[in-house]
Amino acid sequence: MTEKERLEHIRKELDAIVKELNPRLNELFFIKECLKDLVRVSEGKKPEYR
Repeated sequence: MTEKERLEHIRKELDAIVKELNPRLNELFFIKECLKDLVRVSEGKKPEYR
């Protein structure tokens, strides 16, 4: 395997990782906002995230 082929393989692997992370990051953001709202509600406030 040449250096160019090796770097291309690494790039493809990194692209796959990024594609997997994007949906998970969106899910984590949603969960974070829901948890913040649970804290707000437990303090007698209205939820902010809609």
